[in-house]
Amino acid sequence: MHKFIYPSRIKISNLGDILINVLLIRELSGLGYVYLDGANQSIDTLIRINNPNEKNIKVVGGIKIFGGKPVLRWLNMLPLLLTASHVFDPPGAYGDNRNSVKSYLKFIKYYNRAIVLKLFGIDMIRIGVSMGPFSKDGLKRQKKISAVYKNIGVRDSTNFEYLQKNNFKNVRLAEDMAFLYNSQNYKEVFEKSQIQKSYVVVSVRPDLESAEFNATYIKGLLITIASLLSGIKNKAEIIFSYQVKEDLEAIAFMKDELEKQYGISGSVLKKQLSFSEAISLYYDACLVITNRLHVALLALLNNTLPVIVTETSEHHKLVNMFRDLDFNEFIFNIYQSAVILPDDSLEVSKLANFNSLSAQKRETIKKYLKEIL
Repeated sequence: MHKFIYPSRIKISNLGDILINVLLIRELSGLGYVYLDGANQSIDTLIRINNPNEKNIKVVGGIKIFGGKPVLRWLNMLPLLLTASHVFDPPGAYGDNRNSVKSYLKFIKYYNRAIVLKLFGIDMIRIGVSMGPFSKDGLKRQKKISAVYKNIGVRDSTNFEYLQKNNFKNVRLAEDMAFLYNSQNYKEVFEKSQIQKSYVVVSVRPDLESAEFNATYIKGLLITIASLLSGIKNKAEIIFSYQVKEDLEAIAFMKDELEKQYGISGSVLKKQLSFSEAISLYYDACLVITNRLHVALLALLNNTLPVIVTETSEHHKLVNMFRDLDFNEFIFNIYQSAVILPDDSLEVSKLANFNSLSAQKRETIKKYLKEIL
């Protein structure tokens, strides 16, 4: 069997990161042994529940003198280097950090790691990722990384074409790992309420990419979201939620300003959503308004319509993926004060088409992984 090293620590403050990492680890466990960098309580249950291959998931403990916590992760992984076949970077977005020094150091880490691992016959793989935007120098560096990786699977067609145009190597069009989600695997943690499709969820991040509070961007979101909420025929309850802790300030501000400026009232959930709370909340909602990719995808995967509100010319990762899914009618640019949701019949049609499409995408990912291993 294959032996996969999964050395990256998962950011537990971001439920989207937990989701895509958990789903990839689960899938890999059906193809071989997966060695994780230390125990992580936030994901342990999710990667093992209803997983017939959970015994193939191995936790590499830390150095005992440091209380069992993984430090110097590659020191912990050294015994595996003679037997492992692949190392997986986590799915997600890879671009230039605003700190140019940090971006350069990341390049050195990824590039040199791939070179060293090749000496041991180990291949580097990234799948379910978005690449960019990059500075001119960053583009050159990432092209070098692509040449030493066995495979990079990007998750939208526009990003794929951009990388092809810039002569990246070993790149294929893949899917986001969220499409591996199967609600049947999580029925034991699913907290369905008695009242379904009775409220609207608003969940927004404070900036296009960073966690910083961007007042100009938030103002644009506010105008368009107020218009959308005002146009909802059935006056549903509005719930402001966050599945990334850095978003709390933005959604609290949004809630207060909607009430103050537009007379639209709602309530803010008291804590960051857990996985079970998120899938339950989205399943029972009639609509989810967001500018976060995995809020939107998790809503769709639980049969609830997401409406995308963002700076559409700049938010490439999110907008490109939903255009690929043929959800153009539910993508709205900010600063629009007169927007109307399409007819309910279009919503029903889009959700039905997506349910069929998501099953196909799940099988595409499974096939893709088998082909590149």
